[in-house]
Amino acid sequence: MVWEHFCGPVGINMKNMQLSQIINRWWEIDAHHQIKYIFQAVPSIIVWELWKRRNTLKNGKKISSNKVIYQIMHTLILFMKTRRRNCTYIPYKWTMVVEAIHNYNPTVKVTKVIWGPPNTGWVKVNTDGASKGNPGRSSWGFCVRNNKGDVIQAQAKEIDEPLITNTQAETMALLHALKYIDTAQLDKVIIETDSLLLKNIVERVWKVPWKVVNILEEIWRLMQGKTVVISHIFREGNKLADYLANLALEKGTVQVNCFQELESQGKRIVNSDKLVVPYLRIRQCRK
Repeated sequence: MVWEHFCGPVGINMKNMQLSQIINRWWEIDAHHQIKYIFQAVPSIIVWELWKRRNTLKNGKKISSNKVIYQIMHTLILFMKTRRRNCTYIPYKWTMVVEAIHNYNPTVKVTKVIWGPPNTGWVKVNTDGASKGNPGRSSWGFCVRNNKGDVIQAQAKEIDEPLITNTQAETMALLHALKYIDTAQLDKVIIETDSLLLKNIVERVWKVPWKVVNILEEIWRLMQGKTVVISHIFREGNKLADYLANLALEKGTVQVNCFQELESQGKRIVNSDKLVVPYLRIRQCRK
């Protein structure tokens, strides 16, 4: 009775099916990827509540099937509210929950992201790290541009060490950018990264992960005596550094001293940035 109560509204016909087959059907139900986990959790909750009922009956107490159904809905609603904290009301009627899941249509948020050149007398450095697998095969990349948006320097290289995380790659990209800044004797620098974690650990707002402690010590040393501003930019505005880091994984070490030395894709990114062409960041809002 309990299984049929929940299986019927989602279109699962239990006739001649074993429990493992029923559970597989729950995992195969077509639903939006943001909320499909609700259907996938239902079999576990049902089995748990039926197991509790069995133990209650063995101890000489009674519990009705309707009570079990209520307990399953109560647990499921708590689970949904924990995963989606902005849900204010969820009905206890299963058919209404199923209808709401099938009608789920997430709101899309579109944000304009623009790369902007620095003020006169400053340079802007964009850094990025790439990690295929996180951890896995990794690389770092950075580019330096003046107040006209012209490329002064761009470098990228695959990291020799195996199983590097994305955070390590991002941190190494910043380290190599600062080494170039130190060698070129640049003292007014804006550094943009699409890693909010990196920005906050460099500024000592968040705790430094132990794997990058030594790299951070070197970064702080290189920043001394210079005017360095660390800022966060969305990935869509960090296109050139992202392109360079991935190019290093594809073709090896990259070193560019001017715009003309860039490959065609890199040139297109630079020209778009100089024309202040906005990139669109499209994200689905959680409901």
